[in-house]
Amino acid sequence: MISNAVDAVVEDPDRFRDQYDHLLVDEFQDVSLGQIELLQAFTDGDDAPHLFCVGDDWQSIYGFRGAVIEYFVDFEEYFGSAAITELEETYRCLETVLEASTDLIANNADQIDKDPIACSGRDTTPRVHTIAGTDDRQYAIRVGEYAATLVEEYLEARSDPNDVMILSRYDSGADFVNRVTSALEDRGIPYDGKDDADSFRPPDTPRAGRGADDGGVSVFSAHQAKGREAPHVILLHVAAGADGFSPDVRNDELLDLARDVRASEGTEERCLFYVAVTRSESTLDLLTRSGEESVFLEEIGAHVSRPTGVADPGRSVRKSRLRPGLGNCGMRRPRARHTRGSSRTGAVGSNSSRGRTPPHRTYKSMLATA
Repeated sequence: MISNAVDAVVEDPDRFRDQYDHLLVDEFQDVSLGQIELLQAFTDGDDAPHLFCVGDDWQSIYGFRGAVIEYFVDFEEYFGSAAITELEETYRCLETVLEASTDLIANNADQIDKDPIACSGRDTTPRVHTIAGTDDRQYAIRVGEYAATLVEEYLEARSDPNDVMILSRYDSGADFVNRVTSALEDRGIPYDGKDDADSFRPPDTPRAGRGADDGGVSVFSAHQAKGREAPHVILLHVAAGADGFSPDVRNDELLDLARDVRASEGTEERCLFYVAVTRSESTLDLLTRSGEESVFLEEIGAHVSRPTGVADPGRSVRKSRLRPGLGNCGMRRPRARHTRGSSRTGAVGSNSSRGRTPPHRTYKSMLATA
């Protein structure tokens, strides 16, 4: 379909270009090669519309479906000179979460420098909970019980179920995800679950999940959580292996054909973990497996706390709820390392792929934690 649109614009450019003065592309870091070709067909010409793009390379998580991040990072190389606006302030994330996520992304080789500023006025320390299990089944049961107990802790502190989001690397295929929803049901806690089939349901069709019609605890994959946020976020299985948040990826030959080198090196997995942790508005709990911790926990280790010992879900989670502190909107975070000296933070606005001076100032804006 996109290929047909490109051909139509190339064959009769005036017919299509004359209809538009401006083109706005959101989530530009997720565009595919076909979409890039369509944009180039629209913007190649003396009377081309202005191009305005918004995105964040740190949230590039769709390489498996054809997204090409290089067009974002090296925007001016492909679309000509552009004005750039940097959006540095975030009012969602805690200062410690922002510091942790910045240190995390610094381990990716190719990314744009950012200097994000936390302006939420809140701060707590993310907590890492280590859970043991003699085998996968026992571990999954313990993860379910422990996550549900954490939810109870927040509810007892007068949070609503829809203030809590539970995230996993995948939305299905892992026993611990099913154990979490079962444990929530056993406690009578409503939850809103999504699965791959939701993409094919009519918009008004209720999703699976006890009490989902009235809202409840969100139980999503990290991909499904993009663009969402919640006061309390719990990440399941931040551990090594195919189902965890780690540089490891599933051994799927078909996906390997579609996956670029960046993903195989863990870059995209790190971006996905970044998306997951930055959903948090107030508290962040990270559950990991004893002896199998993800390397990502080491990368953010300076910004997390660890309750003493290995978690025992048979006992109540200690009421160690951390009180929000004072944030500092004026305090800047350490800059991430960057290997491309000519690139800048921001999204880009351009008037054409030939780089001529645009008749109107246009912008490319970057959301640090959208």
